[in-house]
Amino acid sequence: MSALISQALLMAAKDTRIFFKDRVAVGMSFIFPFLFVIGFTVALSGQAPSDAPLSVTVATLEDAEDSAIRQAIAGLRELERVEVEVLDYGEALAATERGEIGGFIAFPADFTERLRAGDLSGRRRVFA
Repeated sequence: MSALISQALLMAAKDTRIFFKDRVAVGMSFIFPFLFVIGFTVALSGQAPSDAPLSVTVATLEDAEDSAIRQAIAGLRELERVEVEVLDYGEALAATERGEIGGFIAFPADFTERLRAGDLSGRRRVFA
């Protein structure tokens, strides 16, 4: 077994020496990736600020002000690149059917209670 390992190490050392003697191979392996990153960084600089912010429509059936959903919405509204629109569930469903919005995230009336209890077994339930 030790002869097999020593032969493998000798072959690896030989191939490493051959690799580092080839300047083109060393340049392509170590320098080219950095040049590639720098080139794309320069070419695409200034593109992100013109992007439209992410628009999220949320509909909840909960009325409580201290609900987990209201806290999550408040946190999302603090982000610069996210626009959050909160609609009543019926309004959001009607807007989706009319084609005004592509869809929405809906939360049931007992979501906060189930979240605090650790019971999210009905998270895939369809509302209607």
